[in-house]
Amino acid sequence: MLTRGMSHEEVMAIVEGQDWEVLEERLYEEDGEEWTEMTIWQGDHAVAITIDEEGVYEIQYVPAWALD
Repeated sequence: MLTRGMSHEEVMAIVEGQDWEVLEERLYEEDGEEWTEMTIWQGDHAVAITIDEEGVYEIQYVPAWALD
C-alpha cells in the first residue's frame, strides 16, 4: 500500500514487489522546487502520486475508464 511520506525508492520497491506498472512518470521543476508525478497501474485501477524530496504528499485513485 502506498502512503504519504514514502520515498521514491520505497514506492518503486512496492511497485516491483506487487508487480504493478508505472504508466507515466514526469519530473517537474518550478521556482527552484522539484517534484515527480507518477501514475501506477495496480491491476484494475491506477493511483496517481506526487512526490518530492520529502516523500509522497498526494495520492489519488484513478479508475480504469479515466485513463487514455
